[in-house]
Order: sequence, then structure tokens, then C-alpha cells
Amino acid sequence: MINYVDARTAWMDDIVVIIAAGYCTRAYRLKLGNTAFFEVDLPQVSEKKIALVDAVIPDKAKYPRPAYVAADLAVTPLKEALTAKEFDASKPTLFTCEGILCYLPQEAVDGLIRQVSELAAPGSRICMDMIDRAYLDGTVKNRGFSCGSKALEARGEPLLSSFETTTEGVSRYFKPHGWQLLELLGPQEMAQKWMPHLKWSERRPPMLVFEHYSLLQKGVPYPLPAVNAESPPSAESAPAVQQPPAPEQAAAPAPQEAAPVAEAAAPAEKPE
Repeated sequence: MINYVDARTAWMDDIVVIIAAGYCTRAYRLKLGNTAFFEVDLPQVSEKKIALVDAVIPDKAKYPRPAYVAADLAVTPLKEALTAKEFDASKPTLFTCEGILCYLPQEAVDGLIRQVSELAAPGSRICMDMIDRAYLDGTVKNRGFSCGSKALEARGEPLLSSFETTTEGVSRYFKPHGWQLLELLGPQEMAQKWMPHLKWSERRPPMLVFEHYSLLQKGVPYPLPAVNAESPPSAESAPAVQQPPAPEQAAAPAPQEAAPVAEAAAPAEKPE
């Protein structure tokens, strides 16, 4: 997911909003010129993050700080929290949701997507990782997923939500909110595209087999195209969506060959 989002962040030269930023270092690593980064997380997480960043990279001139948005989105609407930090809602924005949606109840996921959708200007994009519903509801049996999810539950971080990770399923969920699906990658496609040096193995896959990755746009493509008023763009000009394999293809082999539990034991970039 890191490689996937980093490459796409380069598209945007205006605003990036990282939801549930945790200890994400993208704003400091990329340093994309005029890009304004907003890191949204709980107040206690933001406080720890600021102290850690100041201790590790004190040079603020070399490593400009993002706008830290300390807010509990269950209490404070995203728009209100960002506006308080001088967020410009009129500009296309890249929103990222990494390692967070699967830990929220479905109604909270729906509420978050609704808030982002109401805030996002035309041309904005959102990218996220999502768990394949077939694994969470038990349709696909996978020892690694089962052991990993039990370990997370024991830590007080149960997996609570998922998506139908097909082109039709993702499009059906996001279309009412005004989003168009641009790309949907399964674990094998993600590995081939962004980590080609890692050989795919059904026995020990280099990526979690139940994770899928989607990129969507709000309204119109970004950057905004020059459109002839007499000849509006046709639906055929929309980018093709890459379709991941069906869940059966992504399922892990027999238990004795399952992927190590450690690969699924903790969410990326989430603080303890």
C-alpha cells in the first residue's frame, strides 16, 4: 500500500489529507514542493506524533511539518476539523485511508465515506485498502487470515468491516457518493505492479491475500481537462478499471502451507 499511494501522491500538487495518519511518514519523506499535507488522527495520537517527529527530525526547514488535525471524527465532523486548519475545500484533494476502515464498524465506515464525499471538490481522489468480504464472512477459508484476525481481536482491535472487492461491488458502494472507480488491485496485481522484485508465491505470498486496493475519483478526472462545451467527454474516455482475481484465486492453500500469521498480525502505521 505504501508504494501504491506514494506513486499516486505525486499526481497531486495541491492538498493531501491522510485520515488516521498514525505514524505515517509520507509528509516528511515526499516533501512535494507546494503540496499541503493534513494529518488527521485522535488528539492523543497527534500529540505523540508531534513529539516523536520533533525528536527525530528537529530540522523543520528541511522537513516541513504537515497540518496536524487532532480530532475524533466520531465527535467532530471532518469538514469542521479541517476548516479549523485552513483547509481549502475548493481544491482537488487526495484523501488516503490506510489501515483504518477494517477496524471501524460498518456504520462508521459509511459515515466517514459520506463525510469525505461531502467535503471533496470535483477532481478529488481517494485511495484505500480494504478487506475482501469473502474472508471476513468465512466464505473463503484461510488459516493465515483466521489466526491473524483472532490475534487482532485478542489485542482489542477486531476486524469489523469489509467490502465486496469486485469492480461491480466497489462501484456500487461508491457511486451514490459521486465517486468513479479508476483502479482496483488484488494482492497479486499490487505485488506485480509495485514490487516486481518480489516473486509471487501461493505458499508464502509477499502481500496479504485478503487485502485489496482501490483508487477512485470524485466527479471528473484530475487534473481538470480542457473540455469543449459543445463536446462533453464521453463515458468511453474513462480509464479502464483493473479487475482483481476472484476470491477463490486469492485463497491460501491448505493449512500446512498457509502464510505466516505475523503478516496479518498488525495494521500498517497504527500506533500501539
